[in-house]
Amino acid sequence: MRCTSFLFALLCLVLLCAQPALADSLTDAETAIGRRDYVSALNILRPLAEQGDATAQFQLGHLWATGSGVPQDNAEAAKWYLSAAVRGYVRAQATAGEMYAEGKGVQRDPAEAVRWYRKAAERMCAPAMVALGVMYAEGKGVRKDQAEALRWWQQAANIGDLRARDLIRKARAQANGAPLLPADEVRTLRALAEQGDANAQAELGAMNIRSDIVRQDFAEAAKWLRLAAEAGIADAQARLASLPVGGGPGIQKDFTTAVVWYRKAAAQGHLLSQYFLAAFHATGQGVPKDFVQAHMWFDLAASHGMSDADILRASLAKEMTPEQLAQARQLAQEWKPKRSQ
Repeated sequence: MRCTSFLFALLCLVLLCAQPALADSLTDAETAIGRRDYVSALNILRPLAEQGDATAQFQLGHLWATGSGVPQDNAEAAKWYLSAAVRGYVRAQATAGEMYAEGKGVQRDPAEAVRWYRKAAERMCAPAMVALGVMYAEGKGVRKDQAEALRWWQQAANIGDLRARDLIRKARAQANGAPLLPADEVRTLRALAEQGDANAQAELGAMNIRSDIVRQDFAEAAKWLRLAAEAGIADAQARLASLPVGGGPGIQKDFTTAVVWYRKAAAQGHLLSQYFLAAFHATGQGVPKDFVQAHMWFDLAASHGMSDADILRASLAKEMTPEQLAQARQLAQEWKPKRSQ
């Protein structure tokens, strides 16, 4: 989205100007990984992982999987990933699905892959939703069911997953016998949108922002996105929020309104919205500055695989007290996605 670089720069400025406070062990480990000091990271993570900390277990698994500071070992990685997955760490559950699907460090088992993908997908992990849809589409580990595949892909698309959108387009093309030309696709979407199809409204609104298929028109985009957003489509809520952040012809900058829509989308598990909402709380743009809320949203975004969220979470943690960190982590652990906000 257009506001990413703006928020990232603003957040970095705030963190650089803040006074340092105490950081906990996980933060120290993340910092060490960031500077590629894997020996220090391992020394911090191993005892935490052995004590049952799911975040440490996942990070330790990642070090073994990538051969960072240790010899690359898929079996050892799988051990720690599965330990984290059993403890409910969403990203580890999605990774466990991938391991069983591909036979990485474990015996290939499509049914077990489906089981782990489903656990993560039910907790709004978009990559797991996409992967579960693929398993249904290909009939691996589960009875082949194209409708169920499309259902999971649509859920992932609704919270912003681009691969899911591509898979939906390919499925439509296959159903039609040939891919739709851009003009035909726009006509089809417009007809569905005018009939009240919220998914079509969301996609049509997004098209009017991108300008690669239709002429860029922010007012037209806002019209369709608002309809889809009010129907509860998280990606439409996020795109509608991005308009008053970046501004544009006919669009007035308004961070307060942006926060309202980002919060609705974030509550449904939309990763970019969680990331942006964290940045707003960290910088005090459109909402009172609140490092606890910022850390919670960065933590949730990072646990689902959002790029840079773990780095910013670690930087933010250095400006927080141990009590604030404990509160933020408790909030993240207790968080559950909501539907149709």
